[in-house]
Amino acid sequence: MEIRQLRYFLAVAESLNFTAAAKKLGIAQPPLSTQIKQLEKQIGQTLFYRSSRKVELTDAGRLLSLEAACMLEQADLLSAKMADLRDGRSACVTVGIARDLATMQIARMFRKFTRKHRGVRCDIQFFDSNLCEIQDRMDILVVDRAEMPEWPALDLGMAPLYLAICRKHRLADRESIQTCDLSGEHLLQSPPGFQTRAERLILAGDPQLPSRLSTEWVKGGVDERVWRAEAGLGVAIVTEEDTARSGITAVKFSEEAGMIRPILAYREENHHTGVTAMIAHFKECLTR
Repeated sequence: MEIRQLRYFLAVAESLNFTAAAKKLGIAQPPLSTQIKQLEKQIGQTLFYRSSRKVELTDAGRLLSLEAACMLEQADLLSAKMADLRDGRSACVTVGIARDLATMQIARMFRKFTRKHRGVRCDIQFFDSNLCEIQDRMDILVVDRAEMPEWPALDLGMAPLYLAICRKHRLADRESIQTCDLSGEHLLQSPPGFQTRAERLILAGDPQLPSRLSTEWVKGGVDERVWRAEAGLGVAIVTEEDTARSGITAVKFSEEAGMIRPILAYREENHHTGVTAMIAHFKECLTR
């Protein structure tokens, strides 16, 4: 019993007309009748009552029509899965993303990838500062360029950093600021050991800056730091995503002060089809 024979049989079973079924299948009627007869011979059952007036299904024909539809659906599904596997759309890609590099732009690129490659499962894990603990398990890493200089990588652009402030702050009308503009401010900062990438970048740009401002350690994370800044209790160094999510007033740091430069890093060898497809997708997105 062949898949083709089952398709021919279902076409006749649906229309109960050999001429109409042949037209739907795009073949002549004699070959269709021959295939049906061969199928009946193989299973040892008559599938159709044939007369000059009409064609009807036998009991065996009715049973086969129910089973054949399920069989063909499974065959089509299997064929699609095999095509996905061949074209790199069926695999699991493990992706490690530095939490403070998870921009909406990168999220949109992943969304387009999963839509295009429906068979690929993305196992995405966010991490803070434990890159060395997870990198051996990852196929793809979204990190800062300085963290993975030995892996091949795609530059994902640059993301500016911001200073979250209240609406009446002295810097609110500025288009951009330098690190020196923080002098005299009360900085709402993550506790030692939990500083964000944004905070480290800005503070590293001016070693004398900490001595020119006051600092308050805020344990509640970026949401609490942003809330306190909105309340006029200080200022906080945040990312573009933080400002978009909270809607707080913020002024951008100049490029010289600090920019986040995320990359998509991948292993040079041992790519499976899903990884290859993801790399190709991101290259395509970045060249548009």
